[in-house]
Amino acid sequence: MQKGQAAIEFLFVVGFAMMLIIPSLALFGMFVQETSDTVTRGQVNKIGNYMMNTATQAYHGTNGTIIVIEVNFPKGVTNLTVPTENELVFTFEEGTTGVAGEAVFYSDIPLNGTFTDNDVNEGIKKFKFTATESGSVVLIERVQKY
Repeated sequence: MQKGQAAIEFLFVVGFAMMLIIPSLALFGMFVQETSDTVTRGQVNKIGNYMMNTATQAYHGTNGTIIVIEVNFPKGVTNLTVPTENELVFTFEEGTTGVAGEAVFYSDIPLNGTFTDNDVNEGIKKFKFTATESGSVVLIERVQKY
């Protein structure tokens, strides 16, 4: 009788421990995902501000000023566009849900640029900022090695 009671008590203890561990793991997983989303948003904001500052420097330079920067794109960035001459828009996926988010950066100077998916996928990329058209527009383009 003693062995049977000990086995049942052990099962109750293990069951109680599992009731505590499984929800804790689920909460930890959600925390990790939210942290990852926050890091992606933070990196996109850092890159966008860096690009805006660099464009402003090129614009205020002389005609033909060229500045090359290197940025490290996080995982999840899907698109980079210049929809109007005063906006730079990053599109990125948030977490495993794949919900699209956007980060829009507004500029006081006119911008121009066209980008492909390979220009913004995860990894280190170089971008060239060139003051063109007598210094009236800053052209942004990716520098690729051949």
